Amino acid sequence: MIFEVYQSEEVSEFLDFDSIQQQSVDQVAVEELQDFPEPKTTAKGLTYRSVRIYAVFDLRTMRRKVLRKIACSEAMGGGEVVLRDEKESNWEPVDPGSLHEDKIKALRQAEKLGFW
Repeated sequence: MIFEVYQSEEVSEFLDFDSIQQQSVDQVAVEELQDFPEPKTTAKGLTYRSVRIYAVFDLRTMRRKVLRKIACSEAMGGGEVVLRDEKESNWEPVDPGSLHEDKIKALRQAEKLGFW
């Protein structure tokens, strides 16, 4: 199930509830999708319409880290892979009132609905 978390003129952000995997008691991995109404361009001149982000959230300590990012030629993570970034980020705090806090709230709802 794709759940919309945020929408603006520049980007729409979603969580794929079906991708949720519990990593530990407090940590869950999920695929985030960023969808752009206008194509973006890489440094090498390739265009993409969406980015799939594989992230881990620590629900207890309110932190997030990115495992990998994949830019795709079509909307909603479809089409060809244009760019892959396999570099794992460091843990970052999730600020109150931020989009990432909204994602944590959505993940808690997904747990109540039985997705993990």
